[in-house]
Parts: sequence; C-alpha cells; structure tokens
Amino acid sequence: MNINLERTIGVWSEINGESGTDQSDFNIEAYRNQISDLSSIGPAVYYMFDYNVKDYIYISGDVKSVFSYDKSDLTVHKIFSKVHPEDQPFFAVKARMTMDFTNRNLPLNKAKDYKIVTDFRVKDMSGEWRRVLQQFKVIETTADNKLSVILGSYTDITFLKGVSYNDNTVSFLGLNGEPSYYNVKPDPYYVHQYVGVGSMMTGRELEILDYIAKGYTSKEIAEKLFIAEETVKKHRKNILEKSGKKNITELIADFIRKGLL
Repeated sequence: MNINLERTIGVWSEINGESGTDQSDFNIEAYRNQISDLSSIGPAVYYMFDYNVKDYIYISGDVKSVFSYDKSDLTVHKIFSKVHPEDQPFFAVKARMTMDFTNRNLPLNKAKDYKIVTDFRVKDMSGEWRRVLQQFKVIETTADNKLSVILGSYTDITFLKGVSYNDNTVSFLGLNGEPSYYNVKPDPYYVHQYVGVGSMMTGRELEILDYIAKGYTSKEIAEKLFIAEETVKKHRKNILEKSGKKNITELIADFIRKGLL
C-alpha cells in the first residue's frame, strides 16, 4: 500500500475510532436535503438577468453574506460602481467572450448546454475587497439564438483566491456531455478595444507582449508571427515607450497584476 495512503487511513481511524456506522440502516434519502450544501462553497445569491432590460429580474439568497449590501441595493449600476477599478473594464471583455462563444462557436441550440464561470472583486460596506464567483447558464434565447435570459449565482470566494489580482479568464463548462474549456484568456484585440490601460498599444503590440510574457525570444516571436526579427524589436521598443516602464519585466508584472496578460 502507498505509504501516504496508509498514513491517511491511519488518521481516518483516529477520527472514527473503533466504532462505525451501521451501513445496513443507512438511507441516502434522509440526507438528500443536505446534498445541495455540497454544490456551493458558501452562502450564495441566485439571480435571473434579462439582456433585453439589462438588469436583474429576480434575486434571492443571502445577499448580505455575499455582498454585505441589502437586497434592494443589488442592481447592476450599484454593484458595478463597487467593482474593483482594474476589474471593471473586463466586464465588457468577458461579455464579448461569452457572446462569441455562445453565438459563434457553438451550434444552434447548444448555448443552454454550458455553464459559464468567472469572478470579480467588489468593495463591501466596510470598504474591504471581496472576490465573488459568478456562475450562470442560459435559460432563454431569442428566435435567432442570441442570449435572452440567464440564471446565475454569486458566491464569496475571498477565502479561496484572495483579492490581490484580477483574474480575467472565463471558463465554459460543458453540460449534457458537451466539452469544457477552462480558464480561457481574452483575445488581445478585446483587451485593446475595451481595457483603457491597454488601449495605448496596438493589437500587434499586445500580441507580442503576450509572447514575451510566455518566454519567447524576439527571433521566436518573429517566426510565430511571420515577421522580421527587427520588426519585433521595434515593437518592443514602442511598447516600453508607451508604457512608461523601466523595462519589459516591470511592464509584464504590472499587466499580469491587472489581468491584462
């Protein structure tokens, strides 16, 4: 037996002692109402959002525990005003990613077979930052298969990920046998289009910066993009001049912290 498993079983034995549960009388139905406790990692807010009215049409759950605000304060404008400044521009980016995935990348009528997961930071009543997990799925679409109404939830996950950085990724979790796509990063074009701190750079410059952050040399980037190495070096120089940073390493660290890479 694996030594680590053996040690773990030893601890289990200490937890349980010599006595055990009479399995012959065990009935899962008696615990069915507690199973839902395992599907959430903490108090949750459940909502329905209508893309036509651009606001919530239904809200329930423990709003106070998740956001610290009263239920009446849970409006799109109120919550967005409390979202971390580094996270705010990415709401448009993530919305675009969701639209592209459901409208362009999926066959017709498959949008309802996915749960979409992301998170953001929001300031609570005491002025502290919280990280909130957002999960939602499409429940209604328009006649031309565009998003109409989503059903979702918010959960405070500050204890899991902290609040020191912006996570700009989105995960698309397949249901009913559909494939999943985890931690999808936004297209540099959308970062350039919607995120102010990156809008000073061109899409090509952001693309090159992403390769640099991944450890590629100028020669390797040139080969990837089918351009001259001198062109890459010129882009690197322009990137630094536009950023106002001392070096590429400092710029990349700043972009990663802000969720731009």
